[in-house]
Amino acid sequence: REHVAVALSWKGMAQAEVGLADEAFVSMQKLEDVARSLASDGEGPVEAPWAEWVRWRAQGARALAFAAQKDYQASQDSLQAAYNDFIAADEVTTQEAVRLVSGLVGAGSPPEDLLAVLTTDTTKATSLRPLIVALHMYAGKPVRAPREIEEVAADILERFRRAELRATVREAIGQIAFESDLVQVLSLSRDKKDFKFPLTMAPINFSVLRSDGSLSNRWGVKTNKKGDAYVYCRDTPNAEKVSLHASGRQHISMPVEPAAQVGSGTRYGNIWKEPDFDAEAIPTFSLVFPPWGAGSRLDSRAVTKDELVIVGHDEMTVVVAFFIVDSGRRMRGRIPHFELGRVPLRPGKTLHVMAWKEPENGLTDRVRSVFPQIAQTVAQRQLDEGEFTIRIQGYRGPNSAYMVTVPVRYTPPSEELQLAL
Repeated sequence: REHVAVALSWKGMAQAEVGLADEAFVSMQKLEDVARSLASDGEGPVEAPWAEWVRWRAQGARALAFAAQKDYQASQDSLQAAYNDFIAADEVTTQEAVRLVSGLVGAGSPPEDLLAVLTTDTTKATSLRPLIVALHMYAGKPVRAPREIEEVAADILERFRRAELRATVREAIGQIAFESDLVQVLSLSRDKKDFKFPLTMAPINFSVLRSDGSLSNRWGVKTNKKGDAYVYCRDTPNAEKVSLHASGRQHISMPVEPAAQVGSGTRYGNIWKEPDFDAEAIPTFSLVFPPWGAGSRLDSRAVTKDELVIVGHDEMTVVVAFFIVDSGRRMRGRIPHFELGRVPLRPGKTLHVMAWKEPENGLTDRVRSVFPQIAQTVAQRQLDEGEFTIRIQGYRGPNSAYMVTVPVRYTPPSEELQLAL
């Protein structure tokens, strides 16, 4: 039953961290019931420090759950009760304290309230000195400490900012309508700066949020002084890259030779020319994001740069297209769209980055049709279980290329590709 108690403590804390306050309260009640049953049966080391640890975990999770409900006074009271049982100078509980306080910061607890609790016991406060310094820094109060303490505090401060960002995103997701044809964009910034759209400077970092809460691959676009533009996948080093050269030569390059290939071509993919047009703008390149596929969770992804998250659709694809047009010409869309960027590229030319939603147009069926060939080739090569990417390339029109990148998970025992369709 001690193992049950430990599992319940982690479950309750995890529930509180993602805002499931009522569920966390239930888990903590079960935890205390298990602890009491151990004591009454005379099983296990029910005295300190184990009993103190149980109370510390239970009250800490309650503090986080109350904070998720915006009841900060009740949260502070529970934190004080948890701190009364905090075991000082213990590496495990110290790390737990950092995680708990980071969660409370992310949930909106005022740093002054947290400091008021942590400084009530000078002995315990000594073992939490970096955490206390980080709270002072977060509150904008000058504080002096040894360099080693300040370095650790800076790392903790970064955790505070990430926790705050995750909480902000979770709240935003609850207000999103994934069935809307309109394009919504979440702008995430480490420095809490305001975004003015369209962005006029590169890099522009973006991804697509699916209705199941998962993220697509992360992408970026950058330019150079020669007038070239590059669209690249940011998830892994040397991943897919699309080169839009000032010379007019455009091409897609892949990181390595594919594990399996259907159709002709090399790892350098499609090659085309920058399109010419008169009345109607033609995208030189488009990324297409289906509403399905494997992916990471938004609230678990650490944002290290300014990020634009495009809200997807339950059934439609999201298209992010790149237009190179004469500077000064206005871009008008016939369907709802969002202009992410309008970046000067070279003399007389501007790069427009536009996002919109459109029907799948048989994309799901096309992906399914190549599954048997891909799965057979991957199985023959005896690849280990893991995640890799299906890439589909083609043209939406003359000199207007597109690419779809679909993360999938491969499971060798069944020799099948697992994809959420």
